[in-house]
Amino acid sequence: TLGTRQISFTVADENGNPMSQGTSIKVTGVGFDTTGAVLSGDIEKTLPDTYDRSFTQYTVSVADKRTKNLSSNIPISITVEVTGENGNVKKTFSGLLSSAISSNGAVGSIALVNPNPDSIRVAGAGTPNSIQVQAQVLTANGQPSPNIPVNFAIVRSVDGGEYLSNTLSVTDAGGIATTTLNSGVKAGLVQVQAVVKRDSLAVASEPKNVYIRTGQLASIAVLGVSQTSLSVRGGGGTENSILVFEGRDSLGNAIDVSNQAVFTFSIVGDTAGVRISPASAKTDPNTGRVTASLSSGTQSGIIQIRALSGSVQSPPATITVAGGFAVDSLFNFTGLKKNYSIYQDVPVPITVLIGDRYGNPVKPATPVAFTSDAGVITAAASTDASGKAAASLQIVNDKKLLGTRFVSAKTIGVSGVEVKKSKTFILTGSPIITVAGVPNDSITLFDGTSTTLNFVIADSLGNPIAPGHDLDVTVDGSVASQILTSGDVTYPFGDTDDRVGGTRFSVIVGDLLPNGGTGGTFKVRITVNGVTGTTTKTLQGRLLAPANIDVPPTARVPASIALISTSATDISIAGVGGIENATLTYEVRDSVGAPITIDNQATVQFKANFFPNRYVPGGTSPTILPRVDSTDENGRVRVVIMSGTQAGAVQVEALILLDNPIRTIKSQPVRISVNSGFPDQNHFTISPSRYNFPSFGNAINGNLAVTILAGDKFSNPVKEGTIVYFNSANGVIQTREGVTNKDGLVTMHLLSGVPYPIAPNLAHGLTNGFSRIYATTIDRDSNLVTDSVDILWSGAPEYTKTGGPNTFTIAQGGSAGPFTFSVADFLSHPMSEGTSITVDGKGLDISGDANILMPDTKSSGPGLTTFTVSVSDIDPTDTNPPVYSQLTLTVTHPVFGTRKWILATGTVD
Repeated sequence: TLGTRQISFTVADENGNPMSQGTSIKVTGVGFDTTGAVLSGDIEKTLPDTYDRSFTQYTVSVADKRTKNLSSNIPISITVEVTGENGNVKKTFSGLLSSAISSNGAVGSIALVNPNPDSIRVAGAGTPNSIQVQAQVLTANGQPSPNIPVNFAIVRSVDGGEYLSNTLSVTDAGGIATTTLNSGVKAGLVQVQAVVKRDSLAVASEPKNVYIRTGQLASIAVLGVSQTSLSVRGGGGTENSILVFEGRDSLGNAIDVSNQAVFTFSIVGDTAGVRISPASAKTDPNTGRVTASLSSGTQSGIIQIRALSGSVQSPPATITVAGGFAVDSLFNFTGLKKNYSIYQDVPVPITVLIGDRYGNPVKPATPVAFTSDAGVITAAASTDASGKAAASLQIVNDKKLLGTRFVSAKTIGVSGVEVKKSKTFILTGSPIITVAGVPNDSITLFDGTSTTLNFVIADSLGNPIAPGHDLDVTVDGSVASQILTSGDVTYPFGDTDDRVGGTRFSVIVGDLLPNGGTGGTFKVRITVNGVTGTTTKTLQGRLLAPANIDVPPTARVPASIALISTSATDISIAGVGGIENATLTYEVRDSVGAPITIDNQATVQFKANFFPNRYVPGGTSPTILPRVDSTDENGRVRVVIMSGTQAGAVQVEALILLDNPIRTIKSQPVRISVNSGFPDQNHFTISPSRYNFPSFGNAINGNLAVTILAGDKFSNPVKEGTIVYFNSANGVIQTREGVTNKDGLVTMHLLSGVPYPIAPNLAHGLTNGFSRIYATTIDRDSNLVTDSVDILWSGAPEYTKTGGPNTFTIAQGGSAGPFTFSVADFLSHPMSEGTSITVDGKGLDISGDANILMPDTKSSGPGLTTFTVSVSDIDPTDTNPPVYSQLTLTVTHPVFGTRKWILATGTVD
């Protein structure tokens, strides 16, 4: 009576192994009284796929839970039923619910006198802090049983020091035993149970539930902050954090329903736009907790949140709000120079400053990727708290890199959009010193006169040399003390890419002692010192004393024309914002090298030949003004070259026609480059070598040429060397050395690889398989000039039969079909250009789509992805018996090779 019995059993095969997966084991009882025996344990099991022998051992318990018929013997039986692919089997055990009871029936049951839950206070938090627990023992016949020892125990504790004043009590005449539960320092649910012994069995009461309640609110704790770092609103990162606060009494217990409190929240710090919801809340009656949600604002920084209730407040919960994603308008390079020497061996620091749309620094650790065509650059860096990311560029000493170069940085903005900035600079080489208008590097100074030395210091491409160089012009020789120099005698080279102002220099060399001094020789040395070493240009000079000058009138006629200066050697076509004219100054000299006087004024004609890059209908050639002019009092004359709308080169000559004797004096030809304008959106075209790109399953080997044609607004090809940037949503496309040639063309190659154009890796508006390639450059106003093209990434051929019989029997002169089928890749897209699709069969004449050579197409449909053929007897007049034939589809792909399928089989007579 009221006892339990455990039954262990094994379910295994003859080798002791568990049954196969899915085998069902079910234990049921037969003849059970509904208020009697109860089964528990492994009553119903379904086996997994295992060879673990622990899955052969099972246990069930039978418990006597009767509340009536305690004096009866009730027979029962228990059946174990096994069902599965190994076979089905049953095993039955018989048993008995016995009528035997202990102590002559003195102990039949035990129950709580007051089973309802009660509550007390934690120690020190008020009264009551104890409660009596009573249990009644009844005989098997339901009568009170006195003098029975009852053991009380705490079966569920909060481990706060709660205790029973007595654990053993003897029942009184009414069968009642009593103990007292005293509270400790922790709140929560405590359960007390009464147990009485009966023979070898223990009969227990249901547990008595006693709730130990907390004291009043004494402190507020911060239990959790789901996110301690947030992004500014709309910045693309996590914007919300869940905060959990807990109210506690003086003993540290979470306050319960009897001491609920209302918490309000205070926020301090960088709180622009910060919101917390709710603004106040009542503690949970069961946990003493309050949960609030904090939303970030528009300002990055640090905020602190406290929960308050009256004079009680929590410690601060600190949350850092970082900037959002980068925006193009606040993505800039800082401190990058315009000009670097290829001889520089110290790495160049590259720094970008990136802000979000609110002007905050982007969130720390935002990754930034760097590229450059000027050397070796740090591949990636992360922003610091101020939004700066630093890289290092080691310039390579290679003359092939001279000229305009770029450094580029990119990161990811909102919604995964790439944010990229590039900046150009020039790499310059060793200085070359070129002096204009000094034949044979020799000058002659007449007494009391001076001459102007116009010279250019530039590298081999005509660019100004890098900062860190110094110019020094000196004079030595026997009459050096009689020579006065002025102008650009000393000059520290600054950071410039100005090909005019940064390369042209002028020094006046004159006689210090007019009408005096002695004649003699001297040398003018033009020296440049810097990271490239020392470069010197030496001019030989001769100073004539007054007594040495005796020039006959016949020597005062024009004998040579020297170019004194050129304001620019490169001009831009009209209307694009660059320098549109160049002024050339010539000096006409007599036979002794002196400028002709106003008395011997000469008429100079100018001749210009224009060599355009290519013919542009409607364009205009450069203009030369004036065509003819006379020398001034210094023997000089000037001519202006004004650009038109055609790019090319102008070759200018100055000449004088003399008639006694008849001869022509010519200057050396001067070449002026007329450069194209900036890229124009209406003249910017992208074109792939093909639109169907066989790239799925052809990773890295797939190679698609993409070409850009860039022109200016007058239809000239843009300036050679204009940088064009390529990018693609899928695969990898080259960007290094993406500069235009003289025809405005640049070609890069898309390489097949991840991410493939499968959702979610798709450009906006495209479906699976389609990818978009972008090309971008910059116009004169720093606006982006862009174009894009959509291509189809196709894969290996797959065959699907869509109609027609699987077998055929063609009588003499008969036919069969039509047979319909599709040949497409796994996304139902067409094969790439050059794929052949053929259908043949022995003894068959095949009509329809039996011999297809695929064009370059992105479209699907009849003749592209769906095909139809019909067959007939190839020789209606033969007398041969029927032959076996297979209608065979052969697909030969230029990348994926040849594949064959059988459309149908049969006989043809």
